[in-house]
Amino acid sequence: MSEALTVGRSSEIAFALSNRAVVIFVTILLLAPSALFAGALRPIPAAVVFMGCAGALILILRDPSRASPSPLDAALDIRRLALFVGLAGFLLVLGGAGHLLYPPLDWRQRDAVLADLSAGALPIVYDVDDAQLALRAPLGMYMLPAAFGRALGLGAAHVALWAQNSLFLGAIFYLLATLGRGPRHLFVMALLSGLSVAGVAIYAALAGPPNLLRLETYGLVAWHPAWQYSSSVVQFFWAPNHALPGWWLATLLLLQARGQVDRATSAVSIAGAMFWTPLGAAAPALWLLFSVCADLRRQALSVRDLCAAAFGLGFIPIALYLIVSSGEIKHGAAGLDAVFLLRFALFALPEFAIAGYVIANRSLIANEYLGLLAFSCLVLATLPLFKFGPGNDLVMRASIPALVVVGFLFGEILLQGPATGRMRFLLGCALLAVAAPSALWEVARAFTHERIAISDCSLVEASQALREGDTPTNYLVESARIPAWIMDASRNGARPVRERRCWSDQEDTRRTLQALEPWRKPKQSEPKQSETR
Repeated sequence: MSEALTVGRSSEIAFALSNRAVVIFVTILLLAPSALFAGALRPIPAAVVFMGCAGALILILRDPSRASPSPLDAALDIRRLALFVGLAGFLLVLGGAGHLLYPPLDWRQRDAVLADLSAGALPIVYDVDDAQLALRAPLGMYMLPAAFGRALGLGAAHVALWAQNSLFLGAIFYLLATLGRGPRHLFVMALLSGLSVAGVAIYAALAGPPNLLRLETYGLVAWHPAWQYSSSVVQFFWAPNHALPGWWLATLLLLQARGQVDRATSAVSIAGAMFWTPLGAAAPALWLLFSVCADLRRQALSVRDLCAAAFGLGFIPIALYLIVSSGEIKHGAAGLDAVFLLRFALFALPEFAIAGYVIANRSLIANEYLGLLAFSCLVLATLPLFKFGPGNDLVMRASIPALVVVGFLFGEILLQGPATGRMRFLLGCALLAVAAPSALWEVARAFTHERIAISDCSLVEASQALREGDTPTNYLVESARIPAWIMDASRNGARPVRERRCWSDQEDTRRTLQALEPWRKPKQSEPKQSETR
């Protein structure tokens, strides 16, 4: 009997420390910000959000998927997980986490959001030129670190942000390596990008010398003036608030394709990711809808699917908060004229090379992935038809899950080695070599630019320090427009805004942005430029 008891306890420990524990842990990181945000809502919508979070977590805890063999049911390799978390933490430090090295330009406003949330709880309202503007943005990445910031100070918030993101990204790396071909698979995915170097060369040949200031500021991935499919490293360095949930949803869809998790798990995760990245969650949501419609032809939805739909409704208050006055954000559809078609052809040639390689060699990947591959390529091909956000954030953010899927399958093909064909392998290596400079360019910037200290400027102060008179509509909305039944936007009062020097390189940064964005209106006190200039 004692021997049987020992075996039973061992199996319980093995299950508790299986790779499924990583899925549960990331789910907690994903959903916790929504639960914290509920504290800023009115009682009824707060209760709805809490129930949505609790129900989503319960569904994932009880995921019945048991495809055989199942990597998720293998024993958790804690040392390997710790290694991936450490690798993720180092990568994020290179991207400016904690300001130990130079942070990319986008962190000027991201730091400001973290500073505002660390200074006081939601709702946050600013007094700007006698107008009351409320913070309205996807705040998923900031909520947990800001809680530490309110208790221990802004420095603690930055440390907590780095720790949270390292754990999140390290867990993703661990699962992708487990599902794929080990650490080398991640190395390939991290180096991947469109063929930006080729794009720069083609654009220079057609339109003249490249804008070196633009490439220095925004990276090689900004070679095309209209669209950008961000490389893996650019995603991690510039926009982890979009990259982390985007990579996570792509990981879940890959796991779902292999029967490792079920559709209900993916569904509630997509709902929870919306508070991090509404644009990044859009394509996975469409894929899920497609799979549901395909199943309805053969059978009714399962109880878990119906429960996932019910718990997903719990995130509606967050969705309503995020879409308040979203029509004021720059958006529209592209005109399908000759100029658009020429620009798109120029963009597609280097940016779709990796996807083209995967499609051409699709016989080397598991059949279960083929539908997801086709959908991901369709997403990448159609995103340039639409515009949303400054700099067309839709293309940059909504493409992340699709790029991760394509990158994972590229690694799956390449890492089978020359045995599948010497020329095929050499072509894959060549594509990776041409793609890699985008990542190396970002790393080089971290060491060639002087670091800047952490700033406690508010979002409005930081925005106006970058561009005079700027009030970003993707972050701010008139507080009166937030429905009173969702949130009492006037509860905490309005914060005054003052003109401040937020960073040591503020003047140089403003001049750079003015040079790169000549369409912005000049100050009224300044003479307009000559029309013939």
